Amino acid sequence: MAWPEVVVFALGPLGALLLISRPDSGRERWWLFMIAAWAGLWLIQPGGVATQVIRAGGVLVTGAFVVRVLWRPDGLQRNITAAMIAGGIGTVWWAWILGLSWREIEFSLSRATWETYRAMKQGLLLLDGTDTPEEAARGIELAVRFFPALTTLAAILGLLLAWSLYQRVATNPVGKPAGRFREFRGSDHMVWGLIVPLGVLISPAGAAWDGWAANLLLVFAVLYGARGAAVLLSFLRGSSRLLVGILTVAGLLILPIAGSGLVLFGVADMWIDFRRRMVPSGRERGELR
Repeated sequence: MAWPEVVVFALGPLGALLLISRPDSGRERWWLFMIAAWAGLWLIQPGGVATQVIRAGGVLVTGAFVVRVLWRPDGLQRNITAAMIAGGIGTVWWAWILGLSWREIEFSLSRATWETYRAMKQGLLLLDGTDTPEEAARGIELAVRFFPALTTLAAILGLLLAWSLYQRVATNPVGKPAGRFREFRGSDHMVWGLIVPLGVLISPAGAAWDGWAANLLLVFAVLYGARGAAVLLSFLRGSSRLLVGILTVAGLLILPIAGSGLVLFGVADMWIDFRRRMVPSGRERGELR
């Protein structure tokens, strides 16, 4: 469900970043032509309320990200954070001006997801017997419930992908390429993104905010899971690709358990700083020479 949104939040920023870099190569112009063609097809496609919300969010996040890059080209993490905050506030404000309620968005999203599911069934993309209507209904219900979190994560991933492609495609890119994934840390203040929603979920007084708290908790849990994965990759640095591949496949097979472990690993890294402990001291480096 979130993959189309990743494309939305990747190609838009990529095109805007290429434009501000004054493209003068055939490669840049080709990318701009393809992005313009995709944007034209995307905008003329019919869609319900949920689609319009995604389109508005994509435009607002793209604009906020480009403005932030023009102001301070370096600091990718801060630029993405600023774009997400500004884009999120702008989307909520846009929906409020139009008088859109969350119930309307949920209804539109649920209907669109059911239509996609039926189309996939008819197109034999889902084999008969792989799931039941009850299972599909539960999956769609979860997708609708966590729509804000999934869209947020798709936007973050899209901006990271846009920046990576931009640094490779642009002849004279602004800013610096993103660092390696295994160096990802995030801010230690992110822990409040776990503490606050957990407090709301266990508090009877916060029942009205349970849905938003669960979405916020999912976003920060994924971010801490990414931090845990970065630590694990640092441990595996120098290992064979076969070993990394085997561990990846094993993790996917037990995704709930592996994901929870990575989240705990990421939270623990905030206090223990595993990667700093992996760096040998000056005396040890001297002994290794």
